[in-house]
Amino acid sequence: MSLDHTAQQWLSHVAGATRLSRRLTYGLAEVLPILLGACWALAVLTVQPLQQHKDWYAVVLVGAVFARFGIVGVISQFVRRERPFLLDHLDPIVHPLTKGSFPSGHAVVLAYAAVVYCSVAPAFFPAWFAGLCAVAAISRIAADVHYPSDVIAGGVVGASSAYIVLHFFA
Repeated sequence: MSLDHTAQQWLSHVAGATRLSRRLTYGLAEVLPILLGACWALAVLTVQPLQQHKDWYAVVLVGAVFARFGIVGVISQFVRRERPFLLDHLDPIVHPLTKGSFPSGHAVVLAYAAVVYCSVAPAFFPAWFAGLCAVAAISRIAADVHYPSDVIAGGVVGASSAYIVLHFFA
């Protein structure tokens, strides 16, 4: 058994140990990314450093969509890895729409947002914001829908895509 599979099973066991831990994992895996997204949208409208960058916000948004659906779509066509709950016949805490696991689309968007917003408005989005993005991405492992390497690869795709967009297009 690989280290990737072992780590996923351990997190899955911890997350599914009690009813409370399953609910907490669901909240971190599904609700926290939505709350972070609402926070990002509200910040664009209200935070002064972000308002100064409204002209390039469309470029940044297009970059996020391209990273999530374009890059992830291409990679997942070549790396056809099924989700852990499908391979191990588990009852997942969340129910994703696709069967593909690699790379994690949630991790792509979360890493992308963390890099963009912590770079542009570090006073409003300090390091704890990036930490919340990491927790939300890691919770996808505990929810039985990704392996650690899926989340790491998604983080690399998201962070590198954000870096490229910020330094070459925005």
